[in-house]
Amino acid sequence: MIVAEALARLRGAADRLATAWPDMEWSPPGKSGTALVLAGGEFGELVLEPGQVLELRSRLRVPAIVEGVQLHGEPLDVVLDSIYPLELEYEGTTIFTDPLPEVAPGPALVRAVPRLKEGENGELMLRVKVPSSASWPWLRLRFSTPGLRHRFELLDVAWSQLALAAEVATSPKEQAAAEAVAKLVLEADLEHAGDPGVAGLLEAMASALAGLSERVRRLRVHVIGHSHIDMNWLWTWPDTLEVIKRDFASILALMDDYPELTFTHSQPATYEVIRKEAPALFAKLREQIQAGRWEPATMQWVESDLNMVSGESLAHHLTEGVAYTRRHFGRSPNVFLAPDTFGHGGNIPQLAASAGAKCYYHHRCNPGGQDLWPAYWWEGDDGTRLLALSTPSYNGLITAGSVAQAALRAHRHGQEAALLFHGVGDHGGGPTREGLDALRRFETVPGLPEARCSTLGAYADEVLASAAAFPVHKGELNTIFEGCYTTHVEAKQGNRQAENLLATAETLAALAGLDERERLGEAWRLVLFNQFHDIFCGSSVHAAYEANAEDLAAAQSAARGVIDRGLARLQSRAAGVEFSVTNPLGWDREEVVLVPLKRARRGAVRLVSSEGGSTPGQWTPQGLAFLARVPAFASVAYKVLPDQDPPSPLEIEAELLYITAETESFKVRIHRPSGAIVSLLDKRVGRQLVGFGTRRGSDYLDTARFDLALNVHQLLEERIHPMSAWHLDEVISESSLLDGAVTEVVETGPVRSVVKVERAFRNSRIEQLIVLYNQLPRIDFETVLDWQEPSGPETGIPNLKVAFNARLPETEAWYESPSGAARRPADGQEVPALRWADVGGSEYGLALLNDGRHGHDALGGRLRLTLVRSAFDPDPASDFGTHRLRYSLVPHPGDWREAGIPRQAAEFNQPLLPHLPSARPGSTSRQRQSWRPRLAGSPNVQLAALKPAQNGRGVVLRLQETFGRPGEAVVEGLPANQRAFQATITEDLLEELPLRDGRLRLPMRPWQVATIVVPARA
Repeated sequence: MIVAEALARLRGAADRLATAWPDMEWSPPGKSGTALVLAGGEFGELVLEPGQVLELRSRLRVPAIVEGVQLHGEPLDVVLDSIYPLELEYEGTTIFTDPLPEVAPGPALVRAVPRLKEGENGELMLRVKVPSSASWPWLRLRFSTPGLRHRFELLDVAWSQLALAAEVATSPKEQAAAEAVAKLVLEADLEHAGDPGVAGLLEAMASALAGLSERVRRLRVHVIGHSHIDMNWLWTWPDTLEVIKRDFASILALMDDYPELTFTHSQPATYEVIRKEAPALFAKLREQIQAGRWEPATMQWVESDLNMVSGESLAHHLTEGVAYTRRHFGRSPNVFLAPDTFGHGGNIPQLAASAGAKCYYHHRCNPGGQDLWPAYWWEGDDGTRLLALSTPSYNGLITAGSVAQAALRAHRHGQEAALLFHGVGDHGGGPTREGLDALRRFETVPGLPEARCSTLGAYADEVLASAAAFPVHKGELNTIFEGCYTTHVEAKQGNRQAENLLATAETLAALAGLDERERLGEAWRLVLFNQFHDIFCGSSVHAAYEANAEDLAAAQSAARGVIDRGLARLQSRAAGVEFSVTNPLGWDREEVVLVPLKRARRGAVRLVSSEGGSTPGQWTPQGLAFLARVPAFASVAYKVLPDQDPPSPLEIEAELLYITAETESFKVRIHRPSGAIVSLLDKRVGRQLVGFGTRRGSDYLDTARFDLALNVHQLLEERIHPMSAWHLDEVISESSLLDGAVTEVVETGPVRSVVKVERAFRNSRIEQLIVLYNQLPRIDFETVLDWQEPSGPETGIPNLKVAFNARLPETEAWYESPSGAARRPADGQEVPALRWADVGGSEYGLALLNDGRHGHDALGGRLRLTLVRSAFDPDPASDFGTHRLRYSLVPHPGDWREAGIPRQAAEFNQPLLPHLPSARPGSTSRQRQSWRPRLAGSPNVQLAALKPAQNGRGVVLRLQETFGRPGEAVVEGLPANQRAFQATITEDLLEELPLRDGRLRLPMRPWQVATIVVPARA
């Protein structure tokens, strides 16, 4: 206890010196009564207007002494810390300006006044250029003198020496020595820590603790140089370009002056900027990589989100990152750097390890919580273990205290090696001369650990070689910033559309034998760039999303071009064929297809396929709808013939309050004033899903709990809070939209029935088509949402959700994650999912499929999907406008595994592809398809991707176990006399797999992702 009290006194005295500079008043020129106060380096009540230049002036009045430190005769320094370009003048002379006005300087130490005197010292003038894209009040000025900094370091060293000595002291004698020093501290006068007498106290402390110095010195701190460069966050790409060039040049120059400096940097996208725009700098960078001083932690194209991207996107990140590093630096990266990511999916250890990662660094979501684990085994869903490393921050200053705290954390977890990141700034920046000079001074200070510049790879090697026992965490790491699953939903939906289109394009290119690697590679890199965590998570400024929309549109256009070319090569041109339907997935499937055929007369028709099947058609406003059946990766041709004996349409009845419809699987009742499904009877098992959605037999009134039905739209309001894009917090009201809808039957036939629901609420409108299929056991909801709900400190933070309240015997909640699925508590907490979420159990359940919404919550038997959410910080106009979305309800007997929900979700996102022939009617042509794999074996194995090999010499198949159970993948249809190899996720061959009669068998462990390469035959 006495040691803790002494440490608190030392820490308080040191921290007072760190912020000891007196408060300063800053005023706009020519204005009175509007002064801003700079206290502790921070401005209170600072407002920055977008597109404006803020100008502030301050009279510099200096006391003789601050905290016991003499200021007279000292120079005055200031650390400028802003994300905006700055200019600082003293007495009319510019003392700092950035030569590139587009870019912020990053934290910079500037000599403001050469020599201070007591009293009046002239005037400072500050200009801040705020871009039109941002208005965050990110502006800090920290004034100090060499004397103040020196006295801070003395106290900081004293705190570190006592803290470390007390930590390593084991014998009663050693503990008594630490307590004796603590007593000295408690008896000393530290109110004015700069007083001359304090220096003697600190010397006495160091002498008394000398006996423990050697043991403290056995602790080793690996000091990692780092620059945190966000792609597009509170700025746009042109700004980031300059930051990249500035920081790379600055760090390489520091390496010339400090031979001990090492540096770790991720994101090949930033290296590519230097390669293209500063080739001489790139050559110097390559030299430092070869020398081992610059560590390329370049396993991902950018530091992406890891909650919402698809598993195949992660495979492309890894493939692009590893390939880039090999191509330009002649080595394979082995450090996965995810410092700022807002969550970490449970199968990432497997994917990263397959790409060659020996360690994984992250800052957020440490499983130890407040008791941060500095190093631990992260065991992925499939059982793969990867060394995970973590620190309280991914940047910071080098001080004795920061070095000591890193050593203390490691020692308390049984480890002698510790990890410390250094680098200033959150808009680039990096190591500083001041920090490196301090590190040199600490080499000779007794009672401090050994601290040296290092790399993450070197630290990982040391802790792996030690005998330390690491804690183990299994599965996904806890998430953070739940608002990010929905904010700027158009970016998320655009990403999903691009992922789906690119996956389909790669498949068709492989099937049709097209070499579109360059075109698809460029498109993928656009998508990967926009999966950077701040962009994808909706927490960037508005201008970032204008660029995001352009990038995703370009990627989607490129994918569609490849799809059209592939379909043209694969389509049938046999006589009489009106169109073909292609299946881009690796299993046989049936699905309702809409073909944009135009007929003057629309009588009853029947479709006959080239496979011999026959099925009725139904004319719709969009064309001809029918249930297509297409084998895996196949194209089936269809003829349209008159139907002389058409089947009856679906049964549907419209009453005053309800519309009742019946399909082969369901009997459904829709409440017309709300558009909610108030009764759903699953005819397959005789189960009613809605507990009390319609009038009961002995009720007096025709009322019920419509709010506890299915497809209930709900408006939520959060209490006003900052960081609204990130935080979904404190929901203070929820209201179900139960009245005012106009609901009518707009289509019925043998294939499907469609009910249209229109409603207005507040400033917004919803138009929704509820689509019931006669032969498919699911219900689709095609929605157009015109969202005009403002968000702000005065108006609130509105959300729109859709709720599905089901009466279920069990309520396990499962959600798709990157290359896997996660079970989470059904406690109402907002969580991320990819294409599907499910609530239920072994007897029954219901799933929601989506085409680009990620935010979900489950509470008991209620499963909700967040459709849109307005945030105001940092973008005051997020999510305004028209949104088009689809989601689907899939009630199912048995659990989600028995229902094949992972495959159904893939089908919902990658539909069958109808294609009208481009040749003249009557001409014939043979389909040009090289070979077509088919997936057999265990139903839990999914063919997640079929794509051309990265090197252009073969085809890649990605297999995924999707149930969390052992299984066997059986791939049929491989060419005769063909070879196949199991490979890493980056397509490096591992071992040849036996093939018999074009069939491959591969045992799959739970949640395994397997990559198979089938090389092209010579």
